[in-house]
Formats: sequence, C-alpha cells, structure tokens
Amino acid sequence: MGRNLMGHLRSNFAARIERAAFPGLPNKVETAAALVRGGTPQGRFHLQFTAAANQSGGSDALLFTMVPDLDLLAPLIANVDPNWVSVTVRGIAEMAGGTSPHGHAATRSWIDLSPFETEGDGVPRAWVNLATQHSDQQLWGAMDKAALALLARTAGAHKIEYHWDGGWKSQPPPSGAAFPPWREGLGTTYHESGTLWMGTDPNASVTDVNGRFHHVGNAYACDQSLFPTVGSVNPVLTGLTLARKVAEHIAA
Repeated sequence: MGRNLMGHLRSNFAARIERAAFPGLPNKVETAAALVRGGTPQGRFHLQFTAAANQSGGSDALLFTMVPDLDLLAPLIANVDPNWVSVTVRGIAEMAGGTSPHGHAATRSWIDLSPFETEGDGVPRAWVNLATQHSDQQLWGAMDKAALALLARTAGAHKIEYHWDGGWKSQPPPSGAAFPPWREGLGTTYHESGTLWMGTDPNASVTDVNGRFHHVGNAYACDQSLFPTVGSVNPVLTGLTLARKVAEHIAA
C-alpha cells in the first residue's frame, strides 16, 4: 500500500503556422482539436492538438472560452488573425509505477504518512514522493520529439514560429536543458493513481478486482487508486467505470 504511485508526464508546445499552410481555410475560423496516439517500448503517450485563428494567440485560450452565448461567441469568432493559425500540442505520457518493495527510496514514487508533519488534530499528513525512472525519461523524450515533428509536418514548407521564453521564435525551444521549459512538473496534472492497485493475488496487490481490500473486511476502494497502470489518457472515464463496477458488486 502506497507503492505504485503514478501520474502523467506532460509537455506543452505552443506555436503558430502561416494560414497559407491550410488552403481553403474560411475567413471565420473557430477552433479545432485532434488526438494523436503514439508509443514506444517504454510506454504509451498521446498528443492533444488544438488549433484556432484568434489574434490573441494560443489555441487553448480560445478553446476553453467558447461558451454557448451568441453575444459572447460572435466577438470571439470575429477576432481572427489574417496571417496565422495558433496551434497547441499537449503531450501526455504514462508513468511507470512499481509494486516491488523499495522502502522510502527517494528515487522511487510512493505515498505514506509523514513522520515529521501533522494536521491540527495531530493526524500525520500525507507524504508524497514522485520521481521519474530512466524509462520515464526515455518515453518523455520520445513524446516531445513526436510533438515537434507533428508541428513541423503540419506546417510543411510554410513558416512556423514557436512561443517560448516570452515571445515568438523561429526555432523550437532547446532540448539540452535538464528540465526543458515546455515540460510540466511532476504532480501538477492531478492524475495520480495506483497506490491501492487491484489484482487477484493478495501477496501482489492491495485490493481484489472489485476494489475490496485483501486484508480488511468490508472495506473498498473505488477510484483511480485501483489502477495497476495509469495509461496515457485522462483517467476520469476509467475511474468512473471502476467506481460503477465496485458499486454494482457491493449492491449485488
């Protein structure tokens, strides 16, 4: 219990591409989105690709402000950029967990009760340790490379500019940094899972396949903590499916 803590490895690339790269594009452009899946021997990833031709730049900004109100929608659509289409590629890759005993090694991911901090009522606070493995870094690097290749392929022979370090650049951000600027820190995506992973063997899992704890009578887990692996997609639908499965089992 507490081992196998997993999250998502996440990167965000913002760019803009000349409108000429998209022949036949209408004058009024709202927003578009696509999903591109990929993977390596180290794991799976997917790229969330959004595009919009808004003058303020940043396709995500327009995507998440689209609201079903015509009074607000019309100005958004009218704010088109005659020269550029803004695109954003958000990469999300699965993180490798680990169910084997490793104590409280700083190089592994786990959660436990803190021996140093307590809440106001004296209950120990949760202590979360997140760390990437070599395989995680390999997968993360492959995903970043695929994201940049997708942007370049989309632009083709047309001009593309990348947004980083506060402005538009003709070249993508450098990849030599220990932690590249387009990556998000571990634990910032709120997709942690796996610490009460399910399985059929009480010696190799925390709960059974219906979320019931092997070592505690009449106690169940019913959320993303049941995941043996986290996958690359957002975990909400899988978590809801598992919660329904657990509820139906208890009700039966």
